[in-house]
Amino acid sequence: MSSSVSSSVSTSAAPVDPLLTYTPLDLKQKYLFSLYAMAGPTQWIGFAVHAAMDQAEKTPVAWGSGMDSFGVRMANHFGRSFLRENIAFGVRALDHEDPRYFRMEKGTFWNRTRYALNSTFLARRDDGGWMPAYSRFISDYATPFISSTWDPQKFTVAHGIRGGSLGIGMGFGSNLFSEFGPDLKKRFWKRSRHMPDSAAAIAPAPNVP
Repeated sequence: MSSSVSSSVSTSAAPVDPLLTYTPLDLKQKYLFSLYAMAGPTQWIGFAVHAAMDQAEKTPVAWGSGMDSFGVRMANHFGRSFLRENIAFGVRALDHEDPRYFRMEKGTFWNRTRYALNSTFLARRDDGGWMPAYSRFISDYATPFISSTWDPQKFTVAHGIRGGSLGIGMGFGSNLFSEFGPDLKKRFWKRSRHMPDSAAAIAPAPNVP
């Protein structure tokens, strides 16, 4: 990796980011990040869930409702993910964007939510500064148009814009999960450690003379 770069971000130009030592990713690391986002274990679970929903609704109708149809629908969702992440990687390779989300970690709920929202539209540069998240905009809006070439359903420009906007919204949701998920996990784990043993909780109290 390249040498660390310390960066303090101005609130007028970027999300309110805590002081941190920033270490950029090299091109190989960026592609590994994209590869995981494209076909990691949780992504395959998502493909299966979405394919099952499409199968139940028989969407698109032209793909039928048999087991082979489920495979086609799985391939459809993987194909969209493959397109999106490879387009995003290509843009990042050119404009030196960092694909990662950097948690704010501290602050009020609303400040952290606003930071997550701002980070949906901004990305770190390899020099530690901030820039518009071109890779997200281009990949999210290009994917519906390209994937329409194999989707038998009627497609319009409005469908493409709606699909791209939905992708932006899902990116914001992902940022929220990344920002608050570790806190919720820590709180749940802390509470579970203080819960009484189930056997002890239902055991009768001892008789005290």
